[in-house]
Amino acid sequence: MTVGEKIRAARKAKRMSQQEVATATGVSRAAVSQWENDDAQPEPAKIPGLADLLGVDPGSLLPRAARLTPPEAAGAPEPESARGLMPVFAAAEGGRDGDIIDYEHPADWIPVPKNLAGVEKACGVYVSGNSMENRYYDGEILHVHPRKPPKPGSFVLVELEGRRAIVKRMVRWVEGALEVEQLNPPEKRRIPRTEIAGVYRIVGSQES
Repeated sequence: MTVGEKIRAARKAKRMSQQEVATATGVSRAAVSQWENDDAQPEPAKIPGLADLLGVDPGSLLPRAARLTPPEAAGAPEPESARGLMPVFAAAEGGRDGDIIDYEHPADWIPVPKNLAGVEKACGVYVSGNSMENRYYDGEILHVHPRKPPKPGSFVLVELEGRRAIVKRMVRWVEGALEVEQLNPPEKRRIPRTEIAGVYRIVGSQES
């Protein structure tokens, strides 16, 4: 089932008109029609609200090519102009629930930093929020290494269900869960292994 078919089926299950969906999500009825006909995709910023409105998983409204597994699913080949550059995606939430990251459409391209030179599928991710201050700040670019194993004490990008991602410091794997901590305010939590799609090592950062 395509994204458009999922939207149409969920809308009908809710007994809503295209206009009602359009009004609730702040778009035109024509835009909703384009979504349902797979002529256009909902903007990433619209997906959480649309999913909540329709009662579906936000991740189900992203194209399959945008399936999180950051370094592996970064989609289309690099354009000619991007040689020597790596993609930067937006945005990883430093808070509890995480943000959806659109890995199909890089927000920016930057020169490959030395700590990722020669690393296949390396990428950057913009930080969103302040829960990892004083280590990482809102708007900062994190360097994500897809091959370097995370270990206790390392900072990681955790990919969750629904194509959400959070930035935390890894504490340990324990009792079928990943224990992580944030810095601001200090807090630890355990994320069930069943809710985790991937854990990726952060090896550096830079100002955007």
